[in-house]
Amino acid sequence: MIISVTALGLLSKAHFENVPVFQAGDYIYVTKDIAMEGTHIIALEKSSELSQLLSEEDNKTLEDYSRNLSVVEDSKLARDYECIMHDITEGGVLGAVWETCEMIGFGAKLDYSSMPLSETSKKICHFYNINPLRLISSGSMLIVAKAHSSKALEQAFALSNIRLSKIGELSKDEAVVIFEDGIYSSVLPPKSDELYKVV
Repeated sequence: MIISVTALGLLSKAHFENVPVFQAGDYIYVTKDIAMEGTHIIALEKSSELSQLLSEEDNKTLEDYSRNLSVVEDSKLARDYECIMHDITEGGVLGAVWETCEMIGFGAKLDYSSMPLSETSKKICHFYNINPLRLISSGSMLIVAKAHSSKALEQAFALSNIRLSKIGELSKDEAVVIFEDGIYSSVLPPKSDELYKVV
């Protein structure tokens, strides 16, 4: 069963007055693993089909995912630093980066090898031939932070139980690109989530 909830709230005017002014070279981070929710949903919906593929360790990972699909604690940790946040939902991490860069008027250079992707997610995405970077990733937060405050941000997360991974930097060029296998490839605007190819 999948339950979807929409929550609305109000922010003080001061919140918007303190939005950082970004520049090329500022850092792009994600929390936890990417593709968590998509991996979890597919594993539930296709449990019989995946029963021979997934190990006991994979099942433990999936149990952990089911308990970590909120970004409330992630945002509480990050909000004291010069940054903006985007919860990584439909369209996955690439969709979240593209939308954020479109909003702030910068491009980005991403590194595929820095993406925190579990072996469980890799197995499932390979089995169904889908791109984990385009898979719904609720539970993971995208954070764009000023370079000069990055060390303090990293230290705050290091003292918590939430992993923070740097996946790239902002660039002057408005294009979003990702480095993989020795070449840069363009990241296109988000379309339908990879989840819908499977369930």
